[in-house]
Amino acid sequence: LISGSTSRPPVLQDRKRSAAASLESFVERVASPEPSPGGGSVAALAGALGAALGQMSIRLTKSKKDYMQHADRYMDALDRLGPYTATLMELIDADSDAYGQVMAAYKIPKGSPDREQAVQDGLIRATEIPARTANCAAEALGVLDPLRPIIHPNVASDLHVGLQMLRSCLRGAIVNMRTNLVSVKDPET
Repeated sequence: LISGSTSRPPVLQDRKRSAAASLESFVERVASPEPSPGGGSVAALAGALGAALGQMSIRLTKSKKDYMQHADRYMDALDRLGPYTATLMELIDADSDAYGQVMAAYKIPKGSPDREQAVQDGLIRATEIPARTANCAAEALGVLDPLRPIIHPNVASDLHVGLQMLRSCLRGAIVNMRTNLVSVKDPET
């Protein structure tokens, strides 16, 4: 690049700067001394990125001459992955919101008759969100893993990274569920 000139259109540069700024802001919030966003939100983001890398790998492969015989499988996978990616994106904030609900419940005075139920409701919600995250990641893995043999070699590493991100999402979500379940009380006892 010579004297500040760019090879990309200004709109594309602005969009990239905006995405980088958003990601930088999110990463800074995760790194802060605040507990939210935390592991559940990061797990959901990892899953969304993993599913998105799978979508990219499929889209870049499906138009290649030697792979067109798999067009139906690619289209089916893309149709199935889209909702998982979108849901995982929503779960990033939902996890933080669920944590906020738990923290708000713990701030209710200990003598209040509403406190215990509010805490339990919050903990159940804080368990349901990572359960949904884990489910989306597992389903997306089930869609993508069988496609490994029919992905173009130029994007096979992208698919591999996507699969690893989804596995990390799944494991992280399970850890969060287990952590929250420890404090959930069985109403029958």
